[in-house]
Amino acid sequence: MRTTITHSNPGGYARIFTGCGTALCLLAVTACGGGGSGDDDDEAGGGTANNPPVCAIDSPAGTVNLGVGESVSYAATVTDPDAGDVVTISWTFPGGTPADSDVEDPGAVVYAAAGTFVTTLEASDSLGAACPVQSRTIVVSDGGSNPVPDISINSTSQSSAGANTNVVPQPDQLLDGAYSVLAINDLGMHCGDLDTRISSILPPFQVLLAQVIEKGSSPTLNPAGVSLYYSAAYNPQDPILTQAGVFTGVTDDGSTYKTNFWDAIIQGAYDPFYPGGLGITPLAGAGFPVTVDKGLPVPNVEELYIGTDGVVNSGDETLTAVQHAMPGLTNPYVANTAQLIQEHYA
Repeated sequence: MRTTITHSNPGGYARIFTGCGTALCLLAVTACGGGGSGDDDDEAGGGTANNPPVCAIDSPAGTVNLGVGESVSYAATVTDPDAGDVVTISWTFPGGTPADSDVEDPGAVVYAAAGTFVTTLEASDSLGAACPVQSRTIVVSDGGSNPVPDISINSTSQSSAGANTNVVPQPDQLLDGAYSVLAINDLGMHCGDLDTRISSILPPFQVLLAQVIEKGSSPTLNPAGVSLYYSAAYNPQDPILTQAGVFTGVTDDGSTYKTNFWDAIIQGAYDPFYPGGLGITPLAGAGFPVTVDKGLPVPNVEELYIGTDGVVNSGDETLTAVQHAMPGLTNPYVANTAQLIQEHYA
């Protein structure tokens, strides 16, 4: 899963991610790194603060899929707004030859083995200020140029009638030194059952919680105007990719079976788990319609028991719930559209 933070300041982005097998789930913690926080003021007597370099990877433009023995051409634009600063450039190419470079446009890098590799570009000036780390994901497969990668990505929970050979896109990681995100998926669909017609202990739903820190001399916790989004991410370490004899979801005719969960929703199998008379049930069409690729509504038990003031039985307790969607909701097996995290600390 991959998470994006967007802020009313167009320059403020951060993204964090992890893989979680065949399920969509949230990440651990990331730090967005980088300098330029304005802490490098000149000595007393007046002067302008040192600014960090500005870095951008021009080529490749995004994630690259290629075959073993093929190459990727790298180029960047690195500038420094402060005249006279000496800028040091550092590329790293895990899995590639050469393995690193200190020039702006290193050119071709050859990949001799299959795998998923993350190239990074960093730059710092003579005073130590650094630009946010830039990165590109390189997926190398044994199947030739632009094959279906040997990776697991799940942006949809829908079964399909036909074979699927599309490579679901993964958004690039965006880093910004102005923000950090602390996030957790403390409960959710980390595994699945082949049959959910009676009940499932972990049906499709998510509980996504996060806090945003705007860095500075006086850091701001959860600044106004913040929204968090998540999308699906590759997981080359998914055990199902290497285990023999397990059901991968692909049937003999090439179609994909994921779940019969939403068939059970229509039959009312999960309605008894929710209190009646509150507009939540029936789940097939009340206030939280659980249609395909939408999870079960998740109540906020904190607001139910202690309310917003944190005091038990003070009278402000309310029952609220949120509902999350898969990023392939609009176009299963093709789209990976970031979805809004409906619940985070603000």
